[in-house]
Amino acid sequence: MKKVSLLVVMLAISMAAMAQMSAERIMALAPKLPTEAEMIKYEKESSAPLHMKMEVSQPELYSKVNEAIKKAKEAIDADNEKNLAPSLKNKIEGSKVAGTNVTVNQVEGMSEAEKEAFAKNMAQNKMASFGISQSDMAKIQSGNYSEADAQALANKMVQQMSGGLTAEEIKMMENMSDEQRAAYMQKKGMTGSPKGKANTGVTPLIQKNVELDKKIKEVSDKVVAQRGNAKKQGRKIYDQKYRKEIEKFNAIMDQAIKEGAFSEKYTQEEAPKVKAAGAKYNKAAEDGWMVRCKFYEEYLPIWRNAVVSSMSICKNELLPLYNEKKAITDKLYALTQNPEYSMGASYPLIPANFYLECAEAMDDYGPFEED
Repeated sequence: MKKVSLLVVMLAISMAAMAQMSAERIMALAPKLPTEAEMIKYEKESSAPLHMKMEVSQPELYSKVNEAIKKAKEAIDADNEKNLAPSLKNKIEGSKVAGTNVTVNQVEGMSEAEKEAFAKNMAQNKMASFGISQSDMAKIQSGNYSEADAQALANKMVQQMSGGLTAEEIKMMENMSDEQRAAYMQKKGMTGSPKGKANTGVTPLIQKNVELDKKIKEVSDKVVAQRGNAKKQGRKIYDQKYRKEIEKFNAIMDQAIKEGAFSEKYTQEEAPKVKAAGAKYNKAAEDGWMVRCKFYEEYLPIWRNAVVSSMSICKNELLPLYNEKKAITDKLYALTQNPEYSMGASYPLIPANFYLECAEAMDDYGPFEED
């Protein structure tokens, strides 16, 4: 018995390992990021003038990060294809066509004649939900329909769809605040939603979902803004403290070229002048490089902090919102069987992938002097 129990436990662990990759596990795939010191050293070594013959001690500092993220994304894609896609497909096929108890899978199995009859029945039910009766439809199709009839039907549809509000009331409410609108509808004994939905619990969930989408957008914009603000700050520092000096040394280098620096064709008499111009160029290049290094010593910590901060927001602010959205859409699906709410399992993967993309941007910090 003990052996059997152990086997069951091991099988359970094995099955758990085969389950869809969680957002937390995806985030854990992000490689260790370069330190500030490593980034500054890499920038210094990789931008050194050629005559200094400076070797880059960590030539793969960023390529290793990007390669690790590429492998992580490949693992995620493979996992999605194996676990998420089939799960969502089954859920969608098991969903009910809006307004019916017929599943998508059942519709796909119908004959063409059955599909046509089903669609016709759905259209009639839809019209009925808008307050349009079969006699209304017959009148419309006959062409014997006055402007007054059309206005009356429009008002009827508005009341049906709005849960009892007339067109005049809706127009009046357009200029109300949210609080005034809610008070007015409460006074009318309404929930502010189409009839029938409030009693099922669907409406509060839909409203919560809309509120979540607003928060998700705000936080997503906040993630993107981290790096954007860092670059703006870097630009300001560069323009105010370093640009003029670097441009000065660039101008000296340009003048040295005009004076014959590194010229391949010159006379014996011109040799001292060419050599002096070359030395002038190298000195200016080295001086400009030193100024450039000072800038990146100041800017790179700001940039790295922005990347780390954007990743932290993905993990600590965005992921909880998407987890909540998943929970709500799963409840909506359970209540409605609507395929619109079948994608819940995919939502936590969005901030997880965003997290990896933020890490991937670690080397996207410049250069400023080429702008």
